[in-house]
Amino acid sequence: ISDVSDEFDLIGYYVFSTDTEYDATSRMFGPRYGILEESGTGMAAGPLGCYLFDILKFKKKSFNIQQGKYMKEPSPSLIIVKLRIDNDKIKDLMAGGKGILNRQLEVEINI
Repeated sequence: ISDVSDEFDLIGYYVFSTDTEYDATSRMFGPRYGILEESGTGMAAGPLGCYLFDILKFKKKSFNIQQGKYMKEPSPSLIIVKLRIDNDKIKDLMAGGKGILNRQLEVEINI
C-alpha cells in the first residue's frame, strides 16, 4: 500500500465490500500520513453511500457502513449515511455514527 501510494501520489485507500451483513464493510489506509488504518471515516463513507446509490443502484436512502472490524486491534464503528433524494438524484447527505472506545490514552505536551 505504501509503495503504490508513493508511486501514484495517493493520500490513501478506502476499500469496501458489499458482501457483508451491512450495506458495506470498509477499510481506510493512509500510510503516507502515518495512518496505518483508520477505524471510522465519515468523510469517505458519505461518498461511498452516493456510489452505492448512483453506481451500484442500491435504491435506498440510508446505508449502514461498518469500518474498523478488521484492524490489527479491532475498533469497530458503524457509520450511517443518510441521503436526501429528489427525482432519483442525490441532493445532499449526512454521515454520522458510533464507535466503541477500546482504550484511553493520556498525552503530555511540554511547552
